[in-house]
Amino acid sequence: MFLSFVAFGAALAACEAKPREAAPQTAIVSIVPEPQSAKFNNQSYEWPRIATVHSTAAGTSPAVAALARYVKPHGILIKPSDANLVAAVVFKDAHDPRLGREGYRLRVARDGIAIAANSGPGFFYGVQTLAQITHGALRSQIGAVRDWPAHSWRGIHLDVSRHFFDTHTVERYIDVAAHYKLNVFHWHLTDDRAWRLQVPSYPRLTLAGSSYSPAQVREVVRYAAARFVTVVPEIDLPGHSSAAIAAYPELGCGRPGILCANHRAAAFVDTVLRFVMQVLPGPYIHTGGDEVPDANVQAYFARHVQVFLKKSGRLPVAWDDLLRTDPPGDTVIMSWHGEAPGLRAARDGHNVVLTPDGPLYFDAYQGDKNQEPPASSHLSSLEQVYAYEPALEGLPVSQRTHILGLQANLWTEHVPTAGHLFYMLLPRELALAEITWTLPEKKNWKSFLRRLPQQLAWLQARAYPFRVPAPLFEVRGARPILFTAIAARVQSVRAYSADPVVLTTLQVAAPNASIRYTTDGTVPGRASAVYRKPLQLHLSRGHDIDIRALAVLPDGKESTISECILEHPADQAFSQLHGARSWESLVSP
Repeated sequence: MFLSFVAFGAALAACEAKPREAAPQTAIVSIVPEPQSAKFNNQSYEWPRIATVHSTAAGTSPAVAALARYVKPHGILIKPSDANLVAAVVFKDAHDPRLGREGYRLRVARDGIAIAANSGPGFFYGVQTLAQITHGALRSQIGAVRDWPAHSWRGIHLDVSRHFFDTHTVERYIDVAAHYKLNVFHWHLTDDRAWRLQVPSYPRLTLAGSSYSPAQVREVVRYAAARFVTVVPEIDLPGHSSAAIAAYPELGCGRPGILCANHRAAAFVDTVLRFVMQVLPGPYIHTGGDEVPDANVQAYFARHVQVFLKKSGRLPVAWDDLLRTDPPGDTVIMSWHGEAPGLRAARDGHNVVLTPDGPLYFDAYQGDKNQEPPASSHLSSLEQVYAYEPALEGLPVSQRTHILGLQANLWTEHVPTAGHLFYMLLPRELALAEITWTLPEKKNWKSFLRRLPQQLAWLQARAYPFRVPAPLFEVRGARPILFTAIAARVQSVRAYSADPVVLTTLQVAAPNASIRYTTDGTVPGRASAVYRKPLQLHLSRGHDIDIRALAVLPDGKESTISECILEHPADQAFSQLHGARSWESLVSP
C-alpha cells in the first residue's frame, strides 16, 4: 500500500531517527502535478514516532496542521520544538521572488527536512508534495524540489442544484482538490432545479429540497480556507431562476426562469448577495449571467450587481454570455463557449478564467457511452483533459496576464450520488491539476501515466471512488502497423499488419491491477485469461483476431474494455491504407 501521509523529518539526535539506505529505486517518483524542478536519489528517510517541528516563518500553522493530520493515523506525533538544531521538520522563509506566494522549496536530506516558502500556501503545498514522496512505513524519498504554479486560478466547480451533495461530500471534494494544489472551489448553489442556500429573509427558497444552513456553509468555508482553497459561490441570475420564482412568483414576469428587471427583483438580489457575503467572505461572487434570451434584462442585472458588489468590496464573476452587455471592466469572465470569448474579454481588459465546454466539462463521457454511467453527450477523456493547452497566440503578450487560469466544471444533471460524482471527477482532476500548475514545457503524457498508479493508490486508500483506467495496447511487427479508429467506439481500434506475426503488449495505469483478456471478440470478465506476458499472435488473411481487455483491481473494481481488432490484409491492400502509427494515439485509457 502506498502511504502519502508524510512526516517531515530531519532525523536529528533529539528524534533518534537515522537515514536508511534503500535498495536502488525501480519505482517512479510520483508527484502530481509535476514540479518545475525535482531531483531524487536512491535513499529514503525513516520517520521517528515523535517528530519535532520548528518554524522560523509566519503562516505555517495550516501546513503544520496538515502534517499532523497526515501522520496521526500512523502513530506519529508532531511536537513543536523551540530549537532549530533539534527539530525534525523545519519551515523557513524562502526569500525567493520566483516562487511567488504559492511556490516552495522542499529538501529531504540526511540531516533533516526543510520546506521554504514566501507565505502560507507555499508551505501547505510543500506538505502535499512531501506526502507524495513518502511511502511504506513513512519513509520519505531523499531529494530536492523547487516548484511554483503556472496559473493563479486553478479551479474545480460543483453543481449542487441539480443534485444535492451533503457537506461531508463537499469537504471531501475540496480535500482532494487541495491535495493536488487546486485553489478555487466554484460552488454552484442555485439554478432552475433547486435553490440550495438557506437565506433567512426568504425562507421559502429552500422548502422544496435539501439545502445548506448558514452554519454548514461557514464550516465548508473554514474547511476550505485551512487548505488554501477560495470558495467562489454562484447565485445564478437573472436566468436559471425557476426555483426562486417558484418560491416567490412576484420575482418573475411570465418568462420561464427569468427574473423580472424591476425594483422588487433587484431588492431580492441585494438581500441575497448581502447574506452571501456574510457567510462566504471570499473576494469573488459569481452571479451567472448565462443563457438569458433578453439582453436588456441581462444588462440591467449586470449593471446592478456590479455596482452593489463594488460598494461591498467584492469582485463579480460571470459566464462569457455577459460580454454582449459590455460588462464593467472589473468583472471576471468565465469563458465556457470555447476560448474565443475569453480572449476577446482579455483584450478588453477583463481578467479571464478559461473553462471550455468540451475537455474541461467533467459531466461528459470518459469513454464508450455504452460502457460508462450516464453522462452528458460529449467526450472528455483523461488524455483530452491533459492535452488541453490554451491557444493564446492571438493574444498580445502584454494582455496574457489577464488569463488568470483554468477551471473544470462538473454539472450534475446525470450525477445523483457521491460515488458517481467522484467517478466523474477522478482521475480527470489529476490531469486538470497538472495542466493548471505545471509549465507547458514540463508536461508529458507518458510520464503522467507512469505516475498515475501511485496517485490512484492514494485515492483508493482514502476510499475515493475513481474511474479505473482501461488497458493500453502496443502492437508491433517486423514492419510498421497502421491503426484506424472505429466509428462510435472510442476505445476500439482496428490494426493492419503487413506481417503475419505480431507481438501485442498490454499495460494499465492502475495500482496492482490484473488484466483479463479474450482473443475471440467476446467480453472479458474475471474468469477470462490473465495477461502475464506479451502475446505473440499469428494472423491469417480473411480472419481477424479481436482482442478485448479490461483491468481488475484487487478490490474487484473493473475498468471499461479496450479493444484491438488485428487484420492481415494483402500487400496491395495494405499499401493503400492510411492510419495512425500507434494504438494509443487514437485511444485514451
